[in-house]
Amino acid sequence: MRRLANTLKTAALLGLLTAIVLTLGYWIGGQAGLLAALALSLGLNVATWLFSDRLALRAMRARP
Repeated sequence: MRRLANTLKTAALLGLLTAIVLTLGYWIGGQAGLLAALALSLGLNVATWLFSDRLALRAMRARP
């Protein structure tokens, strides 16, 4: 149950980040800005997913 809650919180936070990036992209550049922001947000989400384990370990100053 706890794992499901953590997964839902992570999805909600990534969704919120995506919404903010897309909104700013649209406000700044219109439709072209929205497309650029979509590419940026996809890149950020993929990088977060790929490197989340390393980011968490570094945040806690863990050593191998």
